[in-house]
Amino acid sequence: MTGFSINKWNRVIKRIYNKYILHSGSGRTSRGSENMKRSWLILIMVFWFLCTGFFSSAAVQLTGAESSAPVIIDGTELFLIKARVGELSPADRARIIGERVQQVAEDWNVPVEEINSVSSNNVSIEIIAGQTFVMTVTEGDAQAERLPLPELAKQRELTIKTAVRNYRDMHGTQWLLQQIGKAILLTGVMIWLFSLINKSAVYLRKPIQHEQGLRIYLRKIPGGRWLPVEQVQKLFHYIFLSGTWFLRLVIVYFYLSIVLGLFPWTVIYSRQLLNYIAVILQTAAYAIWDYLPNGLAVLIILVISRLLLRVVRFFFDQIKEEKIKITGFYTEWADSTYKIVRFFILAIAAISIFPYIPGSKSMAFQGVSVFLGVLFSLGSSSAVANVIAGIALTYTRSFGIGDRVRIGEHTGDVMEKSLLATRIRTIKNEDIIIPNTIVFNNPVVNYSTASKETALILHADITLGYDVPWQTAHRLLIEAALATPDILTDPKPFVLQRKLNDVTVGYEINAYTQKPNRMAVLYSGLYQNIIDIFQAAGIQLMTPHYVALQGQVEEGVAEKG
Repeated sequence: MTGFSINKWNRVIKRIYNKYILHSGSGRTSRGSENMKRSWLILIMVFWFLCTGFFSSAAVQLTGAESSAPVIIDGTELFLIKARVGELSPADRARIIGERVQQVAEDWNVPVEEINSVSSNNVSIEIIAGQTFVMTVTEGDAQAERLPLPELAKQRELTIKTAVRNYRDMHGTQWLLQQIGKAILLTGVMIWLFSLINKSAVYLRKPIQHEQGLRIYLRKIPGGRWLPVEQVQKLFHYIFLSGTWFLRLVIVYFYLSIVLGLFPWTVIYSRQLLNYIAVILQTAAYAIWDYLPNGLAVLIILVISRLLLRVVRFFFDQIKEEKIKITGFYTEWADSTYKIVRFFILAIAAISIFPYIPGSKSMAFQGVSVFLGVLFSLGSSSAVANVIAGIALTYTRSFGIGDRVRIGEHTGDVMEKSLLATRIRTIKNEDIIIPNTIVFNNPVVNYSTASKETALILHADITLGYDVPWQTAHRLLIEAALATPDILTDPKPFVLQRKLNDVTVGYEINAYTQKPNRMAVLYSGLYQNIIDIFQAAGIQLMTPHYVALQGQVEEGVAEKG
């Protein structure tokens, strides 16, 4: 960055010099123009020296502050070199010092006590090991470390002594035998852990290997008795298999990390293995720490949403139990309204939480969100129409659970209402699922609504001849209705004369009941009683077909006569 700035200033100054000094004037020079050129030249030179001097000093300070190199011996860092010595950079000095320290450490004829610091002059102190020169501690090193020169030299001396002593200890025969013993001991521990894992897995598998025992455990789970035992056994088998292999891999990983760290030749690989785990754990810890504010916001949103849902649930439960009454709001709307309000609360909570989800601002996450939104909008048009129709059916109070209804050509009792479909059960115990859009677009006859307020009227049509007095017809029809079970005596059944045909009179018996779910049985009983009572009274029920058939019989008898 600094070099680029200096070159840039050089180009700018050269351009100014060429344009305003070399090419200024009109060919005829005068003393004034020469003085002007000299003034420009002096200003440019002063400006150039100031700028290049400033950036150069900044570069030197930056380089001195940032350039440093570690002295490493046998994979262990001793100290940092931050100052140059002549043509040697800090990296070159660190490399040379590391080689000399290792050479001294490998020479067992040089005692550690002979490593001393010797003052050669006022600006540097040398560290020697016997007759071997190790390094020079200069005034630049002391300034970089911000320590007095003698104190820094003493520190370097003690560090080198410790490094040489540790190196020799770690490469001695006795020490190596100890490390080998530790490695063998760790191998035994690893084998023991493997056997412990195997025995634990066998012990934990016993309860699920026997079907009777597994069924006992499954009965403790809500709905667990319906789970296939074989599938549960396979699931637990794969769980135990995956868990045992994971534990084995973890044990082997840490075993290699520890064993490789016992020997100086492989300690670097041990550090790499441990560094992998450290990096993963550190990255995870940093990610969790960085996510804490967002996680706290998500937690607050969830808590507020949960409390709000409980308050709304309590409010609509009170309406449903008629402990709270709102004018114009019916109790059967409570559940549906609660579901709608809950949906909006959850939707607002999800929208509020979305920006705090990890990766929500990434292009991939946003692309997937847009893709799912397009799929939902294209593929859910019928579902949304059914939901809207279901909401409309709820607030129009068309029917409720348990009502006897007729929807189109289907008649039955309403067993289930959802936002998508309505399920009714016919008198033949047939379950019919009708989408709410079809229900909404067809007339719905509800037989149960009137029975809840007053009573449902059942009616039956018959035809009698003109020879039967209407008073007798009325009396017999009312008697047949009252003889039918679950027909109310109050209000009393009544008869309507519906039609005067050519040879017959049409009568309609109307009877009240509060059992609309037994309509089929009640109609059957009413028809039976009508037939029995009229036959007992000697009155023939007439229909158009019966009249035609009777006329043909009479004509045949007349011809034979």
